[in-house]
Amino acid sequence: MVLLTAGEDTTLRLHALHQQGQRQSFGVVRSHLSGVRALCLIEETHGTKSDSDTVWLISAGGRAELKVWECSISEFSNLANNSDCDLCCCEVCALPSDDASLESDSCRLQPQSVILREVGSHMLRTGCHRDWKRQHLTLDPETRYMGATAFWVSSSQAVVALASSDGFLRIFFVLRKCEKVREACAVECGSCVLSVAQLKVVTGTILVTCSTNGHITFWDLQAVVDWSLSLTGSEDFNHQPHQPPQPQEITFVAAHQSGINAITFHYNIDDPSCIIMATGGDDNTISMWKVVVMEDAQVTVTRQCSVVGHASQVSGLGWLSKNYLISASIDQRLIVWNFNKKDGILWKDPMRFCNATSEDRATEEHQLLIPVGCRFIGVPDVKGLIVTDVDETENMRHNSHRIDKRVFVYAFNPLKA
Repeated sequence: MVLLTAGEDTTLRLHALHQQGQRQSFGVVRSHLSGVRALCLIEETHGTKSDSDTVWLISAGGRAELKVWECSISEFSNLANNSDCDLCCCEVCALPSDDASLESDSCRLQPQSVILREVGSHMLRTGCHRDWKRQHLTLDPETRYMGATAFWVSSSQAVVALASSDGFLRIFFVLRKCEKVREACAVECGSCVLSVAQLKVVTGTILVTCSTNGHITFWDLQAVVDWSLSLTGSEDFNHQPHQPPQPQEITFVAAHQSGINAITFHYNIDDPSCIIMATGGDDNTISMWKVVVMEDAQVTVTRQCSVVGHASQVSGLGWLSKNYLISASIDQRLIVWNFNKKDGILWKDPMRFCNATSEDRATEEHQLLIPVGCRFIGVPDVKGLIVTDVDETENMRHNSHRIDKRVFVYAFNPLKA
């Protein structure tokens, strides 16, 4: 497994992870002018599958700077004999395979060549070398990108959505063939947007934004996607007779008292239109929501329950399974929660459990979010977590199949992330 991290030191770092837990840092990319706050893959969607050995990534952060990367991975039997390969592009360099930290014969990492190539970049304000007498004041708040999500809409075009600190949700297009980045449109959200995520539904394209005012807003992006698909990949978006349409606000909910730091979705295989959403914020609260998406892109959001889950702000959430949720906080605790229905049971302790609101009790069964496990971690200033699947079939006896969950907790401390 190859892991890519980014941080306030303006660098992107490549790591190799072995199934037994060994980690090898083998590459550093220095390209950003300021700290990197957002890092994501351009996810594949229906009918957009491409070469499995190549993935595209998005990194964004300070100075309103966006960069697009192409990452390809190939294995070599002897990395030292391939010094003439493209491994040095973007200052990526690999350690030799006989590194002192990996001397175990049974757990040695296989040498890999990782080529990380910068495809394109974009900045809101690039500067102008004008004479000083003609310069004028600009109302530039030094916009910082706080979050990002991206997905392919065709084999040659991708949509990138960026959450901006100046209160705008910005939409960009990435063209694969000509390797260009084009700004499409921007819509005002009212306050600083901390994160943005895609709600994966069959009918339409929906984005979800979380702001510092505690609001969760749902946006219909299908008109923007249809407009981009009507153009050829070689056309310049800046010279089109018609400007791209704006994302349309569907609905919003006041989920928390202040900023929302984490959001995650669990999709029901039996009923794709019914989605469970979990959010965590600066008010130390974890809230559970039921999201129902209609065929006409209408969204209904119902609060299931809320719980004060941590002693400090909640910074990360992830689903382990259908009924189990894991949360991380600045209080340096990882807590596993069981989310289930309890008919006829009403818990009174708001610090441990949570109840359905009075509006929901007439139509919904009582929902409980019960802590079932807790672990203290030595990572200060936790900023989030990622849950990924790990195939342990090769390590199992009797040819049994098993998929484990691996949780990555990240922070701003480079020694503990």
